[in-house]
Amino acid sequence: MSTLSRMINILPYALRNGENINKIYTILSEMFDEIIEAAVEIQDSRDLDKAFGFGLDLIGHIVGEPRNNSDDETYRENLKTKIRRNRSNGNIEILNEFARTLLDNNFIGFTENGIKSGELSLQYDFPRENPTTKDPVILIKKIMAVGVQLKTQLNTYSNLNNSVGIANMQSNHITIRTEV
Repeated sequence: MSTLSRMINILPYALRNGENINKIYTILSEMFDEIIEAAVEIQDSRDLDKAFGFGLDLIGHIVGEPRNNSDDETYRENLKTKIRRNRSNGNIEILNEFARTLLDNNFIGFTENGIKSGELSLQYDFPRENPTTKDPVILIKKIMAVGVQLKTQLNTYSNLNNSVGIANMQSNHITIRTEV
């Protein structure tokens, strides 16, 4: 129901069809609609997923993340990471949740490296389906506890001469196993 029809419906029946009242209420309803649209725009500018430009800058000022000449999408990604970092205590559950958000179905998990304490290995399938971020490792490193090192392990599945091969890349080391 439009603003005009709601305004007219609250009038007594005898006044509803008055020509002058309808003109005044038409003008007032248009003004109310503009005010409502402005209020919705203000509300959307505070929503991280809908905000753009100056709205993102305001959110960045609140959470303490400068724009640094980033475009809106990159800055939005940085803001989400900064908010997560502000709320994070760096434990493994939060890292798992954040990595699942970034990597979707490609996320395999974190494992602790038994050789060195304070070292985690991030495992995920590569190439990723529907990548939402350019480099998830950079974002994950931002929310990790200080002093913890992150190693990445990419699992790549491909067809090698009619047999399926699994390539496991860890840092600069590449292992390829063929599976029949």
